[in-house]
Amino acid sequence: MKLKVIIARPGEKAAVEEIAPGYGSLEQIVGGELEFSTPIMNDVVVVCDRQGKEKGKMPNRFYFGDMSIPFIRDGQEVDVFAGTIVIIGHRKGKEMLDSLTESEVDLFMDIYGEPQFITDWRGLEGADYRNDRSHYV
Repeated sequence: MKLKVIIARPGEKAAVEEIAPGYGSLEQIVGGELEFSTPIMNDVVVVCDRQGKEKGKMPNRFYFGDMSIPFIRDGQEVDVFAGTIVIIGHRKGKEMLDSLTESEVDLFMDIYGEPQFITDWRGLEGADYRNDRSHYV
């Protein structure tokens, strides 16, 4: 059984993909230790590399919520996911992760479908971008 998810890589359009269930496949996709957040709704989680910012991974998508390193966009304090993210279902009362429904795919493709940062980092992968905001769109 495969799970329907959305995968968003830095600088690329997000894609609906099917992945093998389990934390191992998620760790492989995000490239590190898993961190789960629920920025929009409780039945869906965004999975990222817990240490993505510390590793200097490229900024990917905005996170509008309570996270550790805030940024300002349009006068609003926000944070970013660094590195590849996976959007996946997480239903109340279930221990396992789940496929996204069609309405969840539509909603999250509207939110995270398009890249939100420029892609030309001129080899800066691994650099500390947190104090250099010149790369934001």
